[in-house]
Amino acid sequence: MKTLSVKNPFAFLICVGVKDVENRTWKTNYRGKILIHVPSRNYDPADISELLSLKQIYNLAGKGIKPEQHELCSKKRASCIIGTAVLKDCVQDSNSLWAERDCWHWIMENPMLFDKPIENVKGKLGLWDYDEL
Repeated sequence: MKTLSVKNPFAFLICVGVKDVENRTWKTNYRGKILIHVPSRNYDPADISELLSLKQIYNLAGKGIKPEQHELCSKKRASCIIGTAVLKDCVQDSNSLWAERDCWHWIMENPMLFDKPIENVKGKLGLWDYDEL
């Protein structure tokens, strides 16, 4: 299955349905279900509020998630596949509050966070195949 590596906390936020756009410098023609992989290197929890805009922080708060929550960047959630989403489209003009300027906006829908992550999965750059499901 196609797989995308996304640093936490953003991988977690995609899988719980908070973040509906993943920003990339490149586009893809692939559409369909993808696995969301968390690489071994993630953002430091102390830097999370600097990564998020005020609108994004309010969006998280409205869903009951605090940006500084430890589980968003837990070392336990590294080198693993934590869920799925459907890559619906790839555009440059999304009006999502998660869309960044000068990026391709990968539109995500139907997210699902696994009850138990698939552990010890080494990631790759780009959209890659994980066939061990």
